[in-house]
Amino acid sequence: IAPDGTPEYISEYQHFTSCDPVATDGQYAYVTLRSANECNLNGGIDVLEVIDVSDIQNPVLMRQYEMEGPLGVGIRNDVLFVCDVEAGLKIFNAQNAPNLTPITTLDIEARDVIMLETTALVLAPNKIFQVDFSDINDIKILIEELLDIDRNNINDRQNIIDMINGLIINCINLSENNRELYLTYSETVTNIN
Repeated sequence: IAPDGTPEYISEYQHFTSCDPVATDGQYAYVTLRSANECNLNGGIDVLEVIDVSDIQNPVLMRQYEMEGPLGVGIRNDVLFVCDVEAGLKIFNAQNAPNLTPITTLDIEARDVIMLETTALVLAPNKIFQVDFSDINDIKILIEELLDIDRNNINDRQNIIDMINGLIINCINLSENNRELYLTYSETVTNIN
């Protein structure tokens, strides 16, 4: 990023045309590719890719993991969450990346994930979950909240934004890094149309 905030081109990584959420731990990028969506133009695959980005000028695919229809992905403290929709929320130990070790799969029709320090907010079609991963041997759902909403109703959408913001405030210790993350996220969520 240039001093004025303008992104500067460094390199690229090509794959099947697809909607492709990306999360990174700094050394590896974790990319989900999904074949069954409006972004896919030429067939496609359902995989999680692990890409070495330690040399940002030369990203290299290290491993692919078969999935059933992945969407959101997030990583924190070597714990990787993959929202594999109908196949559940797949959780991996990424300490030895690119070799991932499955920890568990939760029966959640997960669509997206917001990683916090030791918990994650997981979004499903009509629910939001708070998942505690502070102990990888005892990953558990802390909160399961029903979202009784009409996605086309602006008031219902604002209620979801307010609820997510409230959960984030309750979930994290607002250190300087987390405060910056929260403020960035809040601006993004508040601008949803």
